[in-house]
Amino acid sequence: MTRVAAPGQRHGDEAPTPRSPDDRERAFDRFWRGRRQPGSRPGSGLGLAIVKQLLMDDGGTVSLEESPSGGVTVRIVLRTPQAT
Repeated sequence: MTRVAAPGQRHGDEAPTPRSPDDRERAFDRFWRGRRQPGSRPGSGLGLAIVKQLLMDDGGTVSLEESPSGGVTVRIVLRTPQAT
């Protein structure tokens, strides 16, 4: 497996930030919404569940980790095709 790092940042309060380790694990459960923040957008709670399933179907992974600067770091690992 080849790992590719693509750092990026998003600022804002569009979605609740899963802060505890339990919340970060549950964030991938279908229909789980977390704690609502004032001004956050409504949603179905399916986004991260869909992302995880698509990545897993193709041999990749996704995880949420505590960010040293606060908030959450999203780590996505993609499988790369093997050279023939």
